[in-house]
Amino acid sequence: NVRQASRALAQGRSAILAGLAEPKRENGEELLDKLAVGLQELQRIVEDRNRDAVAPKQKELLQFVGT
Repeated sequence: NVRQASRALAQGRSAILAGLAEPKRENGEELLDKLAVGLQELQRIVEDRNRDAVAPKQKELLQFVGT
């Protein structure tokens, strides 16, 4: 569920950043921001029932998680 993922990201953001080494924290913040925006975009895609756009957006978001 996209809403649950967005909520988990918002609630866990500070814990995620606290777990990063100081030199990587700024990059981590940027990636979390991109992930939050991407989740909002994915939510709009789901609400619009654009099934063809779901998989590419999921793949894009998973790349953020993998870095």
